[in-house]
Amino acid sequence: MTPPGTETFVAPETAVPSPQLWATLVPYRESLVRLARHCGAGMDAEDVAHEALVRTVSQPGLDIGRAWSYMARVASNLATDLHRYAARERVLREHAGLSPRSQPIEEDIERRDLAHHAVRLVSGMAPELRDIVLLRRDGATWPQVAEKVGGHPATA
Repeated sequence: MTPPGTETFVAPETAVPSPQLWATLVPYRESLVRLARHCGAGMDAEDVAHEALVRTVSQPGLDIGRAWSYMARVASNLATDLHRYAARERVLREHAGLSPRSQPIEEDIERRDLAHHAVRLVSGMAPELRDIVLLRRDGATWPQVAEKVGGHPATA
């Protein structure tokens, strides 16, 4: 999935940029990369610079005297879009319940069925064994289990 705002702009077929326009704008590429890095694009700075160049060259009625300003604004906006996209992704990862499903629904159903089966098995165990299983499920170490059930740590 590509972050929003980073899709390559496709100009109408009638607007073919001239080689002279490319030759005029390509020398700005390194400055655009530096600007994108300065705006926080990091490893995506090259992509941001290229996208800004493509959008500028494809802009109908471009005033060549203002091309740098236009490219700089586009690069800055693309870097901002990347930041926003990364922040949204970070929030979604931190709150797993809000993140989009990465697995098919069948896997969720199977996992739920296994959990129900495990609950039935554990509830049918002898109380001593059930206590041990539940302690381990809750993260208790074997020495902690032995201490709670009154046994020696080596036998737990």
